[in-house]
Amino acid sequence: AEALQHAHENGIVHRDVKPSNLLLDRHGKLWVTDFGLARMQSDNGVTLTGDVIGTLRYMSPEQASGSVVVDARTDVYSLGVTLYELLTQRHAHLAEDRRTLLRQIVDDEPITPRKINSAIPVDLETIVLGAMAKVRDDRYASAQTLAEDLGRFLEGRPTLARRPTLMDRAGKWARRHRPLVAVGACAALLLTVVSAAGLVLLAKEQSRTLAALQESKQNAEIAQQNFARAERHFKQARAAVDQFGVQVSDQLAEFPGVEPVRREVLVDTLKYYRQFAQDAGNDPQLRKETALAHFRSAVIAAKLGAVDEAIREYKSAQSVLQELIDADPRDVECQAQLALSHNNLGLLYAGRSDLQSARQEYNTAISVQQLLVRNHGDEATFSSQLAESDANLGLLLDQAGDGSGAEASLRAAVKELRELAAKSADKAKSLHDLAIACNNLSFVLRNRDAAAADDAAREAIAILERLGHAPEHASDYQDDLALCYNNLATLQSQKGQWPEAIVSHERAIALQEQMARKSPAIVRYRSDLAISLNNLGVAYCRVGEPAKADEVFRRARELFAQLANDYPDELSYRGSLAAQLNNQALALAGMGRHAEANAIYPAAIEGQKVCYAGAPHSDLMRDLLSRMYYNYGQSLRAEKQWNEAEQTALLRRALWVGHGERLLGVAAELADLRSAIAHKSEPSNEHAKDVDRDVLETLQQAYDCGWPRVINLGVEKQFASLKQNEQFAAKIAELNARSRQFEAGTDDSGSAERSN
Repeated sequence: AEALQHAHENGIVHRDVKPSNLLLDRHGKLWVTDFGLARMQSDNGVTLTGDVIGTLRYMSPEQASGSVVVDARTDVYSLGVTLYELLTQRHAHLAEDRRTLLRQIVDDEPITPRKINSAIPVDLETIVLGAMAKVRDDRYASAQTLAEDLGRFLEGRPTLARRPTLMDRAGKWARRHRPLVAVGACAALLLTVVSAAGLVLLAKEQSRTLAALQESKQNAEIAQQNFARAERHFKQARAAVDQFGVQVSDQLAEFPGVEPVRREVLVDTLKYYRQFAQDAGNDPQLRKETALAHFRSAVIAAKLGAVDEAIREYKSAQSVLQELIDADPRDVECQAQLALSHNNLGLLYAGRSDLQSARQEYNTAISVQQLLVRNHGDEATFSSQLAESDANLGLLLDQAGDGSGAEASLRAAVKELRELAAKSADKAKSLHDLAIACNNLSFVLRNRDAAAADDAAREAIAILERLGHAPEHASDYQDDLALCYNNLATLQSQKGQWPEAIVSHERAIALQEQMARKSPAIVRYRSDLAISLNNLGVAYCRVGEPAKADEVFRRARELFAQLANDYPDELSYRGSLAAQLNNQALALAGMGRHAEANAIYPAAIEGQKVCYAGAPHSDLMRDLLSRMYYNYGQSLRAEKQWNEAEQTALLRRALWVGHGERLLGVAAELADLRSAIAHKSEPSNEHAKDVDRDVLETLQQAYDCGWPRVINLGVEKQFASLKQNEQFAAKIAELNARSRQFEAGTDDSGSAERSN
């Protein structure tokens, strides 16, 4: 401290005080070295241009903000941080990435040294915290003052440093309760503007006198301090909005019944960002903040389901970010944000099945991120974001049917995450991301390379198992580990390895049962457990263990029924119950237990009918109900319940009025039923005629709503049952002929008004 005081008295601010620049010689004398970043002081101090310099962890808040005066108290702060580390053996701020670390230096108070090591004397802790005060005026006025107080401590005399005052504690309380100080931030900002305006007028009126000049300097300092406080409060308020509006709303999504509250939170947060972007306009000082406001608006709009609005906001963010990059091509923060915007936009396009646009956005993101990784390989965030974009592209290509491209992209993501895990300081996060990428790779390889898919799935499990060995982190990875075990079970089922699949399902279930017990309020854990139990029941059926299958099916049904009763407005739980019942019945039918299956199908169908009624425009809901009708009809046929099978097919036909291809499928189902009736021991001519009429009516309905195509009964096996009956085959030929005439523009049968 005395050495720094000597430098300060000679007009030099070191600006890079840190442990490696403080050297002890063999005689125990300490030398302050490396004045490479030092600047000469003028009367008004040294004003930075906006570049952040010095070593991050030891920077003062004014250096980290990059926009205010730097003086001797900057070195006092850095020396205080060095003493903090010497006493506690840990960093004052623990973030690993640049942006978060700078924010912590500006906004967050460090953990007090005595909380880390209670053996540290109270007075020494007070000296350290006095040197590290966020506000410069709260620190020691000079390095000499710090040195003298350290001397008093060593000599056992009372120090000048005192514990925080009531005002100090009030300031810290305000930082912990950021939403409550938002109004205060606005008031402080207003005070800044008023003070600045007053200074200009005052300077004009009294600039000729020395007293006025001194007063102007003092007011300028006050205005600067007020502005710094207002800016800090604004950042705190915005951070609170980010956390509450986005992170908390995501947590609320785990709790059924609070969706209205979650939506209200998201809507209010969206209004905040929209208003900010509107108020900022084209203010050059707020362009980066404006871009972030558009970006966050897009994130929230997507969560609200307003996809078109989210796309517009992402494009607005991209426009502003590109403008900033054109002005300063070295702005890596804007480049990273731009890449993230392209990646997120790709996710939105993929969600609406616009695969070409999604692929273009992913590729743009990847090209920017590859450049960032090449130029800034030590920044782990860039490598992580590149891996995420590569993984998203891989899943998209798999959806588009490009298996080799999907594999290449996901293998690239896995390679990037392996390298990142090997060198990253946050090894646990990198390994967790690697496990998820391996699991996704196994999904993409499932139909192309079963052995490689199995290897990738097992690697994901091994990583998560290893991460979960630490007791304090075991629960952090259970959810993903259960997902990976279920994925492995699916791969094993595809290969007919049912005993192995049972073991994998049971491991997933054990994890999910523990999660459901520990966190009963998170309903998704119970829902996931029920799904796993259902899949285990199917596996037990395949290995011929009906008693075990019945037991796990019962447990799954009880869980789904409980969820459906507890949350009647959540159609997903009622739909899950219907799907579970359908799967159980289907598994029983596969074992030849059709009578038991027929006792379960009606409940599944009734549950799915409720879901379809609640979402009448959902093609998925209708398709699921149609499949349940079909499955039920097949089991009814197996039990020779012809009338019931016929009525079930007609109910399925009623779902697809106006859908030619679907009606053709129903006609084929009815024709197949007619063929089965013809082979029974005592054929009923009347019943056979009823089914014949149903088939012909269904074929006519298909044609009337737009015959989808010419049907070649000699080639298309799914319509073989129509070919077997001369009457049906003749009807197909007639309608095929009309279809050809219609396409040629020569159809005069009156059917030209039909719509295809």
